[in-house]
Amino acid sequence: MDALQLAEVRKNKRSLAITGFASTSRHLTPWKDPNIKIWLLNKSHLHSAESPDKITEDKWVGREADAYFQLHPLSYLKKCVGQSEGDRQHWDWMCQPHKFPIYCYDKYAEFPASVKYPLEDMYKRFGKFFTSTFAFQAALAITQGFEHVEVYGFDMNNDTEYREQRDSAEYFMGFMQDSGISVYLPPVCPLLHGKIYAFNSVEIGLRQLYEFRTPKLKADLGGATATFNQLSGYLQNMKETVKTKPEMQPQLVQRQKELDEQGKIIYELQGAMKENKEALAIFDKFYNLSSQ
Repeated sequence: MDALQLAEVRKNKRSLAITGFASTSRHLTPWKDPNIKIWLLNKSHLHSAESPDKITEDKWVGREADAYFQLHPLSYLKKCVGQSEGDRQHWDWMCQPHKFPIYCYDKYAEFPASVKYPLEDMYKRFGKFFTSTFAFQAALAITQGFEHVEVYGFDMNNDTEYREQRDSAEYFMGFMQDSGISVYLPPVCPLLHGKIYAFNSVEIGLRQLYEFRTPKLKADLGGATATFNQLSGYLQNMKETVKTKPEMQPQLVQRQKELDEQGKIIYELQGAMKENKEALAIFDKFYNLSSQ
């Protein structure tokens, strides 16, 4: 949807923008649109601009939030005070009264605007898959009856520390859509994007060929080893027999050839297993799958 279409949706649906810190899209938040609520988190207030018309790279919050989320425990927040100027400013800000609620782990006397987040109710409805503040925000958006949600400032890319939060975020966006909520992500946002399995993600199917080959090679090696051990035992018995029955020497020679051939098979299977393992490692490194 373009800007005009989004503005029209906001007029007709109870709308919410959830904004995080990713610089790729946080500035795209519709700060000027009165038809949409805006939820922020943690230290976003430290980046407040004078007005929506004066947004900069550092001052990208264009208006006061309708709700805030600071879900770290009070003990953690107290410990952070004194660690940096930003932490001290954040603590002082939390201690001030605000017109909007600040959702916290609990209602704290130190923070006048704090509201206890309904954690147990969310667990009962959605399960315990909350790996980011966004997950808690999305769950609350569902229960509060929003009909349209826009997501800005959340990337959770593979190569960042937030990668482990991505699955939960996408899980809750799926919940929102299943609940009838329309979800908008800006084009630059990588969430809810991926290659389509078996259609344009050929590398995954190729990797499975390597994976499926591993147990087959193990089974073949196990069978070849068992046959080798059986032939080896039989050959030892024949060597003793030939001492008293020299006429069986040709059979002994034949069995030795069979044992040597079986040894070659084992050697080849061991080499194939090593090559298969190395191929998987090279494959994962090339497609950056090892960290996913």
